[in-house]
Amino acid sequence: MLLNSRLLISAETVITCDGNVQHLSCDTGVISVRSATCGRTSSLICSVGQPPSETSNTKCSVDVPAVSKRCNGLRQCELNTQGLAPRDPCYGTYKYYTTNYICIPAETSVTCHYGYSYLKCENGRIQINTANYGRTDKTTCSEGRPSEQVQNTNCYSPNALSLVSKSCEVFANHMVFTDPCVGTYKYLAISYFCLPPAVRSSLVCNNEMSVLTCGLSSTDKTIHTLESAMEVMLLNFKLLISAETVVTCDGPFVQRLICDTGVISVQSATFGRTSSLICSAGRPPSEISNTQCSIDVPAVSKRCNGLRQCEIDAQGLAPRDPCVGTYKYYTTNYICIPAEYGKIQINTANYGRTDKTTCSEGRPSSELQNTNCYSPNALSPVSKRCEGKNSCSILASNSVFSDPCGGTFKYLYILYTCEYKCKC
Repeated sequence: MLLNSRLLISAETVITCDGNVQHLSCDTGVISVRSATCGRTSSLICSVGQPPSETSNTKCSVDVPAVSKRCNGLRQCELNTQGLAPRDPCYGTYKYYTTNYICIPAETSVTCHYGYSYLKCENGRIQINTANYGRTDKTTCSEGRPSEQVQNTNCYSPNALSLVSKSCEVFANHMVFTDPCVGTYKYLAISYFCLPPAVRSSLVCNNEMSVLTCGLSSTDKTIHTLESAMEVMLLNFKLLISAETVVTCDGPFVQRLICDTGVISVQSATFGRTSSLICSAGRPPSEISNTQCSIDVPAVSKRCNGLRQCEIDAQGLAPRDPCVGTYKYYTTNYICIPAEYGKIQINTANYGRTDKTTCSEGRPSSELQNTNCYSPNALSPVSKRCEGKNSCSILASNSVFSDPCGGTFKYLYILYTCEYKCKC
């Protein structure tokens, strides 16, 4: 299998011997290339019929940015590898191309030349993934066109992404975009996400101030984001071994998470050992042989989510020791998400009491018994104070809301979303 000209190492890795055509495809979603290299790191791959002198150098590799440029956002992509690499990383060595990619769920829009492209999300907001005005295949927007107008499949507009990101309504022509290939019949291809608004909650006890905000801040102590299923799915498609993965050995070490732009969103954080190589220097074999040892560490997301920078002392961070006698390490996968501000939309609000535990500390039992306490007008004052704003505050008290149950210690509970206008 390793000798074939096109190899599928996993669902997301394709290896193609130099000079052959590389095929990337997604049954669902669109292509997102994580890495693409040309060279040789194994003497076995693409070695059939090659002399030993052309396969012995296994320390030869160069990045190939053209793969992501041509394939990102497409459902299928075919590349002639001959001459695809920017340079020859090792003369005299027979090379191969290795492309790692994932399929991400995305909407797609294709508009032929002089057509009008309108991007729409029924709910939530648009986030552009890729955009190109040009031509990358011979079939799209080809009906009735002469052959010479569809031959150039290496046609890319240098400014398409920037222009599409500024507007959700785009006219596909060379007056909007620079003409990347005169004489070729072009089309505008866009892939984008529809991100549903995250549901947020605020809970404060009687006589405390409830603060609602549409934006992430390290000081938002009453705000808890409950990410929607789609957001979680999109975020989890990030490649784990990447710029967003930090591994920290156990002991007196500090784990650092940083976002140059946006804020931290931890996708997973574990403590244990899944490799005998990581954090193994100076350790006896008995301490690194168990590679099936792992537990979740929720403290990382609790401490770091919403911050631009986060430093955590790794010692004692895990809730328990998952494998006594094994030297362990912390692995945190995170991404940086935009800290954007939207408009508050109130879903529900209640000033009263629906359980015996919330806001119960130090209160006599008689003030907690009534768990069927609902203010009939709570939604109205909260909506008037907060609806359509970036942030707002409202006092949880009888002076703002009518008292639905005298003698009961009440609290204010609000559910809301942050609505974003079309922002591509």
